[in-house]
Amino acid sequence: MYYIERRSRPKVDGFKTFLASAFVGISYTLWGEWVALFNVFLLLCAIDWATGWYASKVGGTLNSKRGFTGIGKKIIVLALVAVAHQVDVMMGTGELVRNTAIIFYSVNEVVSITENCGRAGIPVPERFVRAVEVLRSSPHKQESEYSERKDG
Repeated sequence: MYYIERRSRPKVDGFKTFLASAFVGISYTLWGEWVALFNVFLLLCAIDWATGWYASKVGGTLNSKRGFTGIGKKIIVLALVAVAHQVDVMMGTGELVRNTAIIFYSVNEVVSITENCGRAGIPVPERFVRAVEVLRSSPHKQESEYSERKDG
């Protein structure tokens, strides 16, 4: 009886299980434990892309090259979060560096979403705009030695 049941199952299930297992294994290796903070970050990335697309469509500046550039930037940010996780693994700091990177990039996504809504003509509550302005003009922002310099 067991042989008949096992034989009648489609082989696709095994392949789907393999793909799901590979995805989970690679994701865990790259980004560590999948926590709510990471889910929120991915959601913010998707919302930012969608609002940017909509704002460009409304503004008449929709450009596929620019859209692909935006997706490329999102991939690089995900790579930086993966690097932050690997630093945590090397230094034994738990999830400190990774979570700091996720929070930093999440704040950037919120600022970008707010700007996109403004460009699209979508009203944004004044308190929210002020909160984003505070985040944007943080006194802790300093020029990095890796950023472009005006003197060449």
